[in-house]
Amino acid sequence: MACAAKGATEGVICATWCCWHTHRSEAGRLGPHRRAWSNGRVAAVWLRVKSEFRTSWRAVALILLLVVVGGGVALAAVAGARRTQTAMPRFLAYNRPEDAMLFFNASPPVVARVLAQPQVAQAMRLPYLYMSADRSGLADSAAVFGAADDVALRAVERPMVLSGRAARPERSSEAMINEVEARRAHLKVGSRITLYAYSMKQALAAGNGGFGRPTRPQGPQFQVQVVSIVREPSDIAVVPVHQNVAYEGSATIYVTPAFAHRFATALGVPFAQMPGNEIVRVQFRHGASDVPAFTSEATAIAGGGVQILASSDIRQSAAADQRGTSVEAVALLIFAALAAAATILVVILNVARLLRAESPEHLRLSVLGMTRGQRFAVALARPLVIAVGGSAGAVFVAVVLSPLTPIGLARQAELDPGLALNVAILSVGFVALVVVLIACTLVVAARVTATEAKPERAARGRSDTGAIVDRLGLNPAARLGVGSAWSRTSAPTTPRRAAVVAIALAAAAVAAAVTFSTSLDHLSASPHQQGWNFDVVVGNPHTQGDQEAHAMPLLARDPYVAGYAGLAAPAETPTIDGKSIGLVGIDVRKGSTGPTILDGRDPSAPDEIVLGRRSLHAIHKQVGDEVEVVAGPKRLSMRITGVMLNVSAGDVFTGRFDEGGATTLAGLRRLEPDSPVVLFAVRYVPGVDRRAALARLQHDFGSLVLQHVAAQDVENLVRVAILPALLAALLALLAVVTLAHTLLASVRRRRDEFATLRAIGFLRRQRASTVMWQTWALTLAGVVIGVPAGVLIGRWLWRVVASRIGSVQPPAVGLGALALVVPIAALVATAVALVPARMAARVGPPASRRD
Repeated sequence: MACAAKGATEGVICATWCCWHTHRSEAGRLGPHRRAWSNGRVAAVWLRVKSEFRTSWRAVALILLLVVVGGGVALAAVAGARRTQTAMPRFLAYNRPEDAMLFFNASPPVVARVLAQPQVAQAMRLPYLYMSADRSGLADSAAVFGAADDVALRAVERPMVLSGRAARPERSSEAMINEVEARRAHLKVGSRITLYAYSMKQALAAGNGGFGRPTRPQGPQFQVQVVSIVREPSDIAVVPVHQNVAYEGSATIYVTPAFAHRFATALGVPFAQMPGNEIVRVQFRHGASDVPAFTSEATAIAGGGVQILASSDIRQSAAADQRGTSVEAVALLIFAALAAAATILVVILNVARLLRAESPEHLRLSVLGMTRGQRFAVALARPLVIAVGGSAGAVFVAVVLSPLTPIGLARQAELDPGLALNVAILSVGFVALVVVLIACTLVVAARVTATEAKPERAARGRSDTGAIVDRLGLNPAARLGVGSAWSRTSAPTTPRRAAVVAIALAAAAVAAAVTFSTSLDHLSASPHQQGWNFDVVVGNPHTQGDQEAHAMPLLARDPYVAGYAGLAAPAETPTIDGKSIGLVGIDVRKGSTGPTILDGRDPSAPDEIVLGRRSLHAIHKQVGDEVEVVAGPKRLSMRITGVMLNVSAGDVFTGRFDEGGATTLAGLRRLEPDSPVVLFAVRYVPGVDRRAALARLQHDFGSLVLQHVAAQDVENLVRVAILPALLAALLALLAVVTLAHTLLASVRRRRDEFATLRAIGFLRRQRASTVMWQTWALTLAGVVIGVPAGVLIGRWLWRVVASRIGSVQPPAVGLGALALVVPIAALVATAVALVPARMAARVGPPASRRD
């Protein structure tokens, strides 16, 4: 009966002790039978565990929610990184591209002998058909490729079918189109296309078109029906270009072997002699390792009648795409690591608060005779449920979120979008999450069950905090709220450390994301920072002949052009002081249209050169030094006159900003005399009507005028720029849950205090205001700590990333966006505090409360 007179907490402790003591007495009477004694101890521990779960189930549920959400997002990011990294290789394996392209100028029997070599697994022809889907001509239409045999586009170079079905080889009326053509011509499965063929004379002339203007097709007409929309690896562009440029983002139509034979018959030529059939795409049995042996045997058979080009456009395109997907995968892994670390930190702080709140009860249990091991088992029960249950929920969340990955380029290469279950990664992630959470909890539980409170230190903390709050001149409700948020005595009852840390982490993540995104926006919006110190590029990088004689007079007569320079690249990359460094020759004809110079000056003589920073560091040289440039048998000495920022734009100018070199055209031709000028950097007259200037160039050069295109590295960063924002959102959610947990626990444990405040005259709004002031104090502390730290982290992160891609863009701080952090944080915190404030306002007076 004595237990009934005690409070709720002490009653539970007493009941636990009575149960335990009864079993001890029974064990004593049983003498050597120790099992009853052991069961008594287990019963005491189990009774205490049930009591703690019954009184703190809301707190346990909130902490478990933190593990489920934060851990689930982290596991989804890790699994998504793996899926992103492997998407392109899996697509490439499905596509089965050729290992080499053979260009024949030999008789059919010789060709047959070459293709019969043991290294050859499969061979196919996919000739380009001189046709147009537009009456206006070849340059304005999709490219048409005809499968010359049943292997093409089925066993070799098999495209991904996005909608519809693959075309049947025996049906000449069926065709497949890629996404670019579907968007350009507004086509879908079931649409019909009219193809206008060129005559043989036109087809032969078009092969050497250069800057030639499109001509109207004069051959027969055909009609085909679209049966599928497909995607090749080469259709996935690192930097998509939505401009009418002939060599960027080509629209493609694929027709069947039956159509290719029908086309040859209509042109009046034997199918074997149709232009394009001299190119054979070959797959080797052992891939690239068969190239040397095959090359030796094919040369012995055909001599100069065969040219062998190892690899393929598809493999080269996939390699460039893989560089972008690797950036995305690494970004996901970094995101996962930060999300997991933040989640574990916030969870452990909340668990520590939960356990420290029971410190007085543990002390009483110790006095009543419960051993430290038993108290340790009691303390570990709830964290164990949180760790195992939360980690299992995190695995479920990761599977639910799997359709959001892969991201960026890899999403276009994914063969099986939708739910994905990576058993290996999720299993390891589950075990790792459980082990880390339990390991951290063991430390906290050991401290809680081994230490005792120190009243004298707590009193000093209360006095110091009270004096500080008194100086603020706040009203009584505000003083109580701020005091409860800052008082060091509030740790067991009104915990605020976890809330402040969670809010600080969220604020830091937001500030870092804003700083990084602002810096990236400045780089992305600045062509000059990407080495693009001109307005447009004219020409075709795939043209083999020199184009100066044709282009220079047109540019010289253009009234909108202030300056232009020809650009030439050698056939083979030369070495500079033993290092392979890309080199371009610049022929400045009007104005100053050379590379962006960071230090020194442009090259003006044939023996002068400028290099990027990374290239300079690679050869351990600086401005003013001499370097040896070697290309084949030619060996020249050149003097470094400056440090340049290299041009980077899509797949026209690829590479890092801080790599490469430039010299004059005369200097380049001293190394490689046959280097053709195929591109022209053009700068407009300042203040000119840019639309009129572009229209004039397009009139002269057709679809060979390219406006600014983002650099590949910049585009890769833009694709993952949302990840910092997602991390900030995740941490903000963790902060909201932690703050709600803190406030609810604070109100529940301060019921006596709120009842006393009501008894001495505090109104409902004043008691609610106390909770609000506590909330604002916690939020302000977290924001004041987090925002400056986040700005520093964002600036540091941008410097690291910019250095890795070779950019010189300095970090930028988005002051406008950062200024919104405080009011938004205050609004969110106020919304979170509404329910706890209402609970505090509704607490009854002491006489009406039952213990």
